[in-house]
Amino acid sequence: MHQQALRGYLLREPNKGLFYMFQMMNESRINVGLGAAAIASAAYYAALEYARERPQGRPVSTKDPASPQVPIIEHADIRRMLLFQRAVVEGSFALLMQCGMYADMEKVTQGEELFLADASLYIELFGIIVIAWQWLAQAIVATKALNNGAQEKEHIFYQGKIYAFRYFFKYELPKIEGLYKRLKDTDGLTLEVKNAYF
Repeated sequence: MHQQALRGYLLREPNKGLFYMFQMMNESRINVGLGAAAIASAAYYAALEYARERPQGRPVSTKDPASPQVPIIEHADIRRMLLFQRAVVEGSFALLMQCGMYADMEKVTQGEELFLADASLYIELFGIIVIAWQWLAQAIVATKALNNGAQEKEHIFYQGKIYAFRYFFKYELPKIEGLYKRLKDTDGLTLEVKNAYF
């Protein structure tokens, strides 16, 4: 195999490549998330439009089979599914706006060091929120499967999902309250600790 010499170019200051990479990656992650939330939002509004226009079935209280059909948005289960879509979309946008605000705060607060002193707490807080959303989605799927008469092995599998969901929401999700309070009260304590204290 023929090999050619490769030439590298230094971008900006030496020995700060990792810092620059993460600076770019962090904001890129927000942009990727924004794109995903925008697609989910478009899907929600398309589903909403379809639900308002598509006639099917009649109200439960209507006994006359000759009565006109109603748009499917009139059915409670369809409204439940639309509400779940809306909750995911609007929750995603809220989370993205929060992340965008933090990205802006990093540039205007008392310096990057103070802002980034609690970076691991931010990651832990938002990580718990994201995992909670995922467990909620799995629990909804599991509940539907159980209600539709899952087989014995599937029944055990889906019950396990529901118990894991219940554990997470009872024992892990409440941790965000303390994390949020700690982040809100940023005081720079960890920056004040001298190396000699260790």
